[in-house]
Amino acid sequence: MKYWHVHEESENERLQVFVYGTLLPGEVNYELLLRGRTRGEEPATLRGARMWANGDRFALTGRSWPFPFVALTEDQHSAVTGCMITVDKTHAAEVLLRLDELETFTPGSSTNRYERVLVSVNTSGGAMQCWTYVAADRIRAELDQLPAISHGDWLRYLREVTGEQSVTKRADELGEK
Repeated sequence: MKYWHVHEESENERLQVFVYGTLLPGEVNYELLLRGRTRGEEPATLRGARMWANGDRFALTGRSWPFPFVALTEDQHSAVTGCMITVDKTHAAEVLLRLDELETFTPGSSTNRYERVLVSVNTSGGAMQCWTYVAADRIRAELDQLPAISHGDWLRYLREVTGEQSVTKRADELGEK
């Protein structure tokens, strides 16, 4: 598996990440980890992917807000909507480290909950290569026990289930942001 490292970046490359949940612009983790560190944000779709809500199964200490899991699939009709974030080059190393920490990802570790993988997403400008975090193989079988989000749209799911537009407001109210 290929991993992005800052020392591999050429002058013309930049860190691009496909986000689909709490890292979406306006969401709680975008505010904490990405605001002021990006050069661009563009709506994007990841084909061949499915989404699930975490439910209570993967509750994390200190985080009461919901978050999604995404796994890649051979079914190109399954898709996840999100945003391709272009990270400002001066913040790339810091952002990548913080995203890896958030997603509990360590390159080469067998205990990862998420894996960072290179994917192709569809944007208004065509197909673009970027990194994203998907459920690690070790937890993949457990995802089918979680609430499936068949339409692949996290913000739509939040509106349907909680009646809220985002989890940022709820995190603020709980003092978790």
